[in-house]
Amino acid sequence: METFEKVLLNTDVMAGMDGKVTEASVKMKLPQFDPEVFRGKHVVVKGCAPTWAVMLLEHKLEGIASKLSFVLYDGQEYPIY
Repeated sequence: METFEKVLLNTDVMAGMDGKVTEASVKMKLPQFDPEVFRGKHVVVKGCAPTWAVMLLEHKLEGIASKLSFVLYDGQEYPIY
């Protein structure tokens, strides 16, 4: 069984100045997001953001992160791949 460095990625990386993840903040921040820092790592996405925004973030990590999971408020980790 392979093990990868596990890192937490908070969805706040897509939040605007007001701390909220909105369509406008995602359009501004997502193109600037560098997924390469997560290459070969197990990325755990956590935070309060709309599902569509989380999916866009996860799409940027596809093929870069070795493993991708999402954590809900209950602390349960759900694998994406």
